[in-house]
Amino acid sequence: MKKKILIIAVVVAVAVAMYAYYQFNKPHKDIAAAEPVAALSANELFSQFETSETESNQRYLGKIVEVSGLVYSSEQGPKGDVNVLLMNENDMFGIACNFDGGRITGDEFKKGDNITIKGECAGMLSDVVLIRCVIVKTN
Repeated sequence: MKKKILIIAVVVAVAVAMYAYYQFNKPHKDIAAAEPVAALSANELFSQFETSETESNQRYLGKIVEVSGLVYSSEQGPKGDVNVLLMNENDMFGIACNFDGGRITGDEFKKGDNITIKGECAGMLSDVVLIRCVIVKTN
């Protein structure tokens, strides 16, 4: 009886380990090819989160969103990732867009540039955060 339980436990442990390995190594969504759930201005997206964060999380969290706005700042992080902040009517906060290292250098953007970015919504801290962003167009 103990041998049977041990065998079942080992089979379950191997199955769990295989599933965890698969989840850890599965590729991310291709943001550039993905269809966004919404195309908004930076002001519209920030206003929706500011008005009702819970409802906005249900609508956008973990989904691809396309945002247009003016660049407030652009800086390269220590691991090569680039963070771009899009302006909002509220001067204190905006839309924080994170580009994975190697996609861009950050020199592409100047303060005041009008750009459109697509990324996965990660919710709102003080800024609304988009991760794994790609440039749709710059004006």
